[in-house]
Amino acid sequence: RPEIAPISIGLHEKKARELRIGAGFSTEERARAHVRWQNRNFLGGGRRLLVAGRYSNLVRAAELSFSQPHFFDRNNRGLFEFALFQQDEPNFTRNSIQGVPAFERRWTPRLTATAGLRVDTAVVRDVEDEVRTRIGGVRDEGLVVGPRFALRWTPVDDVARPRNGLVASFEAQYSARHFGASYDYARFVGEVAVFRPVFDWAVVAGRLKLGAAQAFGSPERLPIFERFYAGGEGSVRGYRRHQLGPTANNGNPLGGRSLIEGSVEARIPVWRNVGAVAFVDFAQVSLARYDFVPKHLRFSAGPGLSYATPIGPISLFAGFPINRQPGESPWQMHFNIGFFF
Repeated sequence: RPEIAPISIGLHEKKARELRIGAGFSTEERARAHVRWQNRNFLGGGRRLLVAGRYSNLVRAAELSFSQPHFFDRNNRGLFEFALFQQDEPNFTRNSIQGVPAFERRWTPRLTATAGLRVDTAVVRDVEDEVRTRIGGVRDEGLVVGPRFALRWTPVDDVARPRNGLVASFEAQYSARHFGASYDYARFVGEVAVFRPVFDWAVVAGRLKLGAAQAFGSPERLPIFERFYAGGEGSVRGYRRHQLGPTANNGNPLGGRSLIEGSVEARIPVWRNVGAVAFVDFAQVSLARYDFVPKHLRFSAGPGLSYATPIGPISLFAGFPINRQPGESPWQMHFNIGFFF
């Protein structure tokens, strides 16, 4: 047998323009749809232009984003994002126009930093009087203006389907009156997720998220949409969306100024593309700022099933609160496409 075999490789450039239309369903968003048009070589030079629209029970949005590669250096990108959207939550409805010019620097193949300026006009409505009173007031209209900074570190084997390694992120944003804003606050969020293979066929994953927000001046200078919430899909799966934490008498969430949230999850292959999941989630939402003492943690646990697809797993989870309070539902079902974390 010859030790060298001739191989012929054909390489064709992918089309620069792409149109995608999709639809789906999740427990929280219900039916959802999106349309996206992208040009990967807009005006040449590898520039990217993306125009998108999406519709669901929670968010209706029109979005535009642009990226300029090799921005003064081969490891830099210039970014710009613009969005018009409406957000419907249990305790408020928000209409916003948002623009974010930003600069991204890839320091290593695993470490990326982003700095930008956020400008966001917000109109808030459907906030009940008790919620306003309990959190110190809500501005019906306001302007967020200030810097935003983010770090992301990904020493993991596969970012899309991790089995070994970790993913860590940190984000800080600041809005202040001396930038012309009417909202005056700082907000910080840090999160780390760790993945470890077990017996070469299963994966144990864990995550921990901490968040803090502080208003400068009166409490209403912290927007209600920047307060912290927990519960639901992508959070603590034994609770409905945003229902873990302080609430008004009618059950509407107040949102907190501090957050502790985490999960431990075992992912076990069963047969072909079918897998089983066992999880424990926990969280604490506090009205106090910088409250990271875990004295009021709420837990939930449960099983799940997943089916692997090219766009991520299709998952069904059943969550059961462990330290359930009077009036809370004894279980929740969550269906979604994509990894929980």
